[in-house]
This record gives sequence, structure tokens and C-alpha cells, in this order.
Amino acid sequence: THETSHFAEHGGSISKNIKKEKGKGELAILARSVEKMGIEMKLYIDKLTHATAEKERLGAELNVASQIQANMLPRIFPPYVDHPEIELFATMDPAKEVGGDFYDFFMVDKENFAVIVGDVSGKGVPAALFMVVAKTLLKNVGLQNLSPAQVFERVNNQLCEGNDAGLFVTCWMGLLNLNTGILTFANAGHNPPLIFKQRTAEYLKVKPNLMLAGMPDMKYTDHQVHIEKGDRVFVYTDGVTEATNASQELYGEERLLHAVTKLKDYSSKDLLENIRKDIDAFVGAAPQFDDMTMLEFMLK
Repeated sequence: THETSHFAEHGGSISKNIKKEKGKGELAILARSVEKMGIEMKLYIDKLTHATAEKERLGAELNVASQIQANMLPRIFPPYVDHPEIELFATMDPAKEVGGDFYDFFMVDKENFAVIVGDVSGKGVPAALFMVVAKTLLKNVGLQNLSPAQVFERVNNQLCEGNDAGLFVTCWMGLLNLNTGILTFANAGHNPPLIFKQRTAEYLKVKPNLMLAGMPDMKYTDHQVHIEKGDRVFVYTDGVTEATNASQELYGEERLLHAVTKLKDYSSKDLLENIRKDIDAFVGAAPQFDDMTMLEFMLK
């Protein structure tokens, strides 16, 4: 009784006193059982301690990885002091410590402005690693003054090489000529963005091409739309429209269209923040199961 009541105080060990109980009587049998319990419990505690320390180490590394991934995405808004006609804001909220969603924007030259939003299949570390590769390739090729379809064709073949994990990327890329207002875009299996023209919002739907890394030597199609001053483009990943509440209802395209339309007079930053609040109110206490990325830009 003394040994079992002081088991925790002894660090999970049984003192030598219990070994003094010898023989084949009931008390001796019980003593051996208590001794065996102590040995097995001590092994379990050691394994649990090791597993907890390993989990804490992995957690710390994931926190660092999350910060590195966040730093890879451009976060200076407004993006360009010398291009005040561009208003833009973007956010990426991973479902886990790291995620597969990404966005990017950059000046290709003095008059062409590129915007990219992508979503890697899967979640967690594998998706995050593939996201880094995809984002890097898309920007490197995108800076070569190619059309979005040409960028996709080159990046698709590069991503298909050595893709043993079978991951893929849905992606939307737009290239806006600031002089002409022509927005050239391509869609690789991605959600259609919303476009405001003359204060009316609608989905910029075209027949999407196959996602990137799905199959080599795929052809992609360029589309064009004219962007005038005051027009806005809202690009997002499926984590937005597929956000699910406790009743297993999806947030959906119609709800997103209605929410964005109500916020048409807001700045890009305020619009994204209020869309996220609307999604959170819809989802309630249900957990976020997918990465969520939103980007909006406007020609002022």
C-alpha cells in the first residue's frame, strides 16, 4: 500500500523494500505484480517523455517554417510607391502550421504588372514544400516577359519532372498592362475570380485548363478583359468558397458574390478583412479545414 501510494513521488520507480517480500503467498504474488507494474510504467513514462520532447521540437520547427513561408509572400501594401494607380491587398491563412496556398505579384517591366494566386493539393509540410517550388518557378518564368499561358506551359513541364508524390497546383495568373488596361489571364484549374466592372460584380468564368503538374506538355489558353479605372479583381482559393459550418453547408460562390458586392466601396484591405469576418461568422465554431487565400487589386 505504501509503495503504490508513493509511486509518483519515486519518479515511477518501486523501492527495494517491496523485493523483501518473498515466497509464494498472495502477498508475495501481489508484490511481484506491483514490481512488474512499476517497471512497465517507468518504461512508458520514459517513452512518453521522449515523445513529448520530440513533439515540442517538431512544433518549434513548424513555427519557424510557418514564419519562413509567411516571409516568402509579399506583404508590403500598397506594393509600389512609383505606381500609385495600383491598389492591392492580399492574405493567406493556412489551415495548419504551414500550407499549400500562395500568392505573388510583381512588375514584369515598367508597364506590365503580374498577379498570381495558387493552391497546391494536400495540406501540411508536403504541400508547403511544393508551394515553395511552384511559387519560385512561376515568378522566375513570369519575369521573362511571357504571356500567362506561356508561363504555365513552361512551369507545368518543370513541375512534372520528379513529381513522385503526385501533387498538383491550381493557379490563376493575370498580366495587366498599365498603359492599355488590358488584363491577359490564364486559368489552370483554379476558381474563377470576381471582377467589378461599372460597380457590378460577376465571376470571370472561362473554360479552365488542366492544373499545373498534372500532365506534361499541356497547352494553356490566354484570355483578355479590359480593365478601366475603378475596376477591381478579387482572386481567391477554394478554401474561401468551401468553408464549411457545423451543418456541413458550404460558404459557396453565391454567398461570396453577395458579400463582395456589399463591400464594393471599401478599400482592398477593408474588403478582405470584412470578407474574412463574414466567413468566420458563417463557419462559427467549425474548424478551418483548408488554407484560405484572398487577393484583390484595383486600377485607380
